[in-house]
Amino acid sequence: MARQMTDLMHTRVVDPMLRDWIMPEFSTTTDVDRTVYAMSMMATMKGYFRYTFMLRCGIPRVTLLGERHDWEAILERLERLKLYGIETIAWYHLLHPIINRFVTAFLAPSAPENLDFWSRVAHYENDGSGSTYLSGWITAFCVFNEQGLWQGLQLNAERMRDDARKKLLRPADPRTLSAAQFAAVYTVRAAWRPFLVLDGMPYPTIDDSCVPCGYAHLDVKLDDNGELFDTVIVAGAVGAQICSNDKSELFRNGMRDSVRPVVGYWYFTTGAG
Repeated sequence: MARQMTDLMHTRVVDPMLRDWIMPEFSTTTDVDRTVYAMSMMATMKGYFRYTFMLRCGIPRVTLLGERHDWEAILERLERLKLYGIETIAWYHLLHPIINRFVTAFLAPSAPENLDFWSRVAHYENDGSGSTYLSGWITAFCVFNEQGLWQGLQLNAERMRDDARKKLLRPADPRTLSAAQFAAVYTVRAAWRPFLVLDGMPYPTIDDSCVPCGYAHLDVKLDDNGELFDTVIVAGAVGAQICSNDKSELFRNGMRDSVRPVVGYWYFTTGAG
């Protein structure tokens, strides 16, 4: 930010060569050196300028790994969710618009619709009473808590009952409905307007304290030639990695300009020692 600020200062000073004279480029000059030069220049000229930094949200660039057919395969696999009940059918209608847009991103990455989609990943807000909430399409991956219980949009499960008295009033098979039809029939309309609707399906708002972790763990009894050990397996999305993208246009040296998820596992013993 300091280096960008000197770019703006460069347009306002009388001597256009001043910045380059203060901030020379040597064979040993590093980004740290450039940043120190920029901050020193700002401090020296603070009597003539007022400096303001403003925080903004957004993702400058997204790289979808793999090929288009990989994401198409995931899209096809979503169909199986319709076999396991009303909650997973709702989950299908939340996931399908997302993965479908991943697929189309390969064809038109710069399309306004694609850019708008990626600007709606997440929205974080505080209701003023201590709780904070997450909305946007990222919540499609948070609709089941760590105990496997549904915490997405409230569903009208009564519509699924086989009660003979209501048989004639029961709607069509939920597995055959479009996202908009499913939302109209099987979701309970909330008093608040949803932050995001994709293909007719409203996305939930999740309390940030209820966001499930991205990994799984289980206890395993290990028998080492008759000696028993209590062990634990942990596996899944365990963190994020700051890495380099050689093709990046954001930073010319392409160093430490990207973040990507990291999957991994641990297998360890528990107990004393």
